[in-house]
Amino acid sequence: MNYKITDLIEPDNGCEGFMPGEEPMLTLILSDENDNERKVKLPDIRAY
Repeated sequence: MNYKITDLIEPDNGCEGFMPGEEPMLTLILSDENDNERKVKLPDIRAY
């Protein structure tokens, strides 16, 4: 099945940033051909 990325949500950690060893994560909002939405959380580096 093919999905279209409709939104990308990145966390806002402000001036604190990420803790040492913490892997930045993001959430992709996906939509299929029937407009059903699905959320997928994955490491930031994999999205790029």
